[in-house]
Amino acid sequence: MGVRDLPTELLLQIGEFVLEIDSQYRLLSSLAQTCRRLYGIFEPQINAHHVNCIVASKITHQCHYRAGDNYPANLILGQFRELSIDIRKENQTFDAIRCFRYLIPRAKTIETIKVNVDNFKFNPQVLVCLLNSCVQRPQLRLEVNGDSHEKGPFIFKFNTITTAAATCQQRDVPQIEQPSMVLTKLKFLFSWTKEKNVIKNFKEETYDMTPVPLYTVTPRHLEYTGLPYPQFPPLLTSLHIKGDRLFSASMYPWMLYILNIAPLTHLSITDGQLNHFTWSQILSAITIPTLKDLGIGKIAIAFPDLVEFLKRHPLIETLDLTSNLLIGVFRFPKSLSKSEFLPRLCSLTATSEYTRPFIQYHQLGYCPLLKTYEFVSFPGPPFR
Repeated sequence: MGVRDLPTELLLQIGEFVLEIDSQYRLLSSLAQTCRRLYGIFEPQINAHHVNCIVASKITHQCHYRAGDNYPANLILGQFRELSIDIRKENQTFDAIRCFRYLIPRAKTIETIKVNVDNFKFNPQVLVCLLNSCVQRPQLRLEVNGDSHEKGPFIFKFNTITTAAATCQQRDVPQIEQPSMVLTKLKFLFSWTKEKNVIKNFKEETYDMTPVPLYTVTPRHLEYTGLPYPQFPPLLTSLHIKGDRLFSASMYPWMLYILNIAPLTHLSITDGQLNHFTWSQILSAITIPTLKDLGIGKIAIAFPDLVEFLKRHPLIETLDLTSNLLIGVFRFPKSLSKSEFLPRLCSLTATSEYTRPFIQYHQLGYCPLLKTYEFVSFPGPPFR
């Protein structure tokens, strides 16, 4: 007789004993993965263990659920819609984060997950493992809030001048034949035309006007390396980022992978402290073919970089530039096609710096479906 042939009551007692000697549930989890019957028997015990670990931890968590649910015992089967996780403090245990990582894919009705990682000073591998569980859930709204103690992913070395004379040949001093004193007096008295100086032995100066870039860009040395990527392609459809945590030097490669692979339809990036040189590099590396709703606020993005980003996303229907200041001159390039630039854009929310030029270009044939404007008096509320 094998283990899977034992009575259910005896298997439950074995599961309770294993949980007592293995606080990290690894033995019981391995046993549950051997066959369907053992998985069905041990899964409730494993889930209960994770829920109790979360409740006993110091992580601030909030679960918004519908009436009739018994929290936390019914976390997996309950009708939870929103889960908030706060992992800012240093005295919080990794076990609870691992439990969240286990429960997120199994919470059947969860719709929104909010992760607060402000000043998160742990190894970001812990955070990435938690986020990997989130990005593999379809139809999920993920919100990540928090700034980083790390710097941006790029280092910029600025040049003092834009052009330089690489070689400048030694020049001979021109010898000018001086006019006689009589001619000088006559010129002064009768206002004669200027006498042309006769230059002898003059060698023309030669300059090498080779253009020098304004700055050079190099990737910043990563403080943490080897962050794990999702085991399967991400299925996340809505991502809202507040702060620079996900765009720090260590997190940037992982974040770039998610943005370019996940079938995102909604993307919002706000309250970024990176400079517009860094955002120029970041935006040029992002292409989301399924993007329909874009929100950018309080971020230093030059307008030419924004135009290039919008050109690669023709499916955008809603554009929100609330609280985003215009950097540069609002002018579409002449090579921009009227039929290819935001042909599906229907709604625009922005300050007058953006809305007024958009209206002018709309009258010229750009954005033919644009009908809804919301003017924002920065930093006040929008008005139609």
